[in-house]
Amino acid sequence: MKKQIPEKNITLWDGFCPVHNKLTKEDIINAALETVRQNGADAINARSLASYLDCSTQPIFSNFASMDELRLAVIDKATELYNNYLTREIDEQNYPAYKASGIAYIRFAREEKELFKLATDMSFIEDKLQENIDDFTREELDEIDEIVF
Repeated sequence: MKKQIPEKNITLWDGFCPVHNKLTKEDIINAALETVRQNGADAINARSLASYLDCSTQPIFSNFASMDELRLAVIDKATELYNNYLTREIDEQNYPAYKASGIAYIRFAREEKELFKLATDMSFIEDKLQENIDDFTREELDEIDEIVF
């Protein structure tokens, strides 16, 4: 049996609790987006999402290898939402493209304050990049430098 819960943007299967393999990545990302909207990016954790989704943490970790992977997916989704604002503003052709992009940026910041903060805060992404860079050997970094520069 399938039941939609639009206010939580999820689908419940087989009774009251979502069956763990029925929750999709998209369900979890949408729950994380709502968590960010309501409580800020720091509120993204497995327990709060499980509570929001009325399930255990198991479905979250079945769909994502780590909370960092989930956070990156949420950042991608927030960026996608910003790009929708940008596209819509440019397509309306009320302003030249350079002004429309600025207006979209301000509108997104005003209407989606917490998602805006998440999408524009590069500290998490920089930390992840630094961790990946730390995994390279000096020779590999030198080779990358040669290719780029």
